[in-house]
Amino acid sequence: MPVAIRAACLSLLLVLGACSRQAPPPAAEAAVASQGAISAQAPWVRAAPPGASVTAGYLKLRNDGDQAVQVIAVHSEAAGETMMHSMATENGLMQMRMLERLEIPAHGSVALAPGGTHLMLMGLKQALSAGDEVTVSFRLDNGQELSVPFPVRETAP
Repeated sequence: MPVAIRAACLSLLLVLGACSRQAPPPAAEAAVASQGAISAQAPWVRAAPPGASVTAGYLKLRNDGDQAVQVIAVHSEAAGETMMHSMATENGLMQMRMLERLEIPAHGSVALAPGGTHLMLMGLKQALSAGDEVTVSFRLDNGQELSVPFPVRETAP
């Protein structure tokens, strides 16, 4: 093979190799609470002004165990009712649906984020201002309970 073709092939392989490399994974987020194999990362609740009766909460739940675990109930003393909801577009309209259970896959995670699956805190017992903290408890199908402190923020961290 002529030197020029060999050099071109080598350059192409180097370029293709560089393009196919995945970016290094982001640094692992620190868990703010854990129970067994389940941990909570980056929780936050959206601030709710006086008179507001509803707000939303977000976080990432991680499962380092060998079996899937399901969240079967959520509760917060800050609200009359706490629920898990999903968002989906149906017939061009955004629909919110209550979830009875939320599965955290084995060796995986589930993110509760704005515009997707999230927590709803309804019947707030007081206004929630940035800097406040709300505790949400997650009951798991394995009998464990995970209590997570959620800082209140105006916007996503």
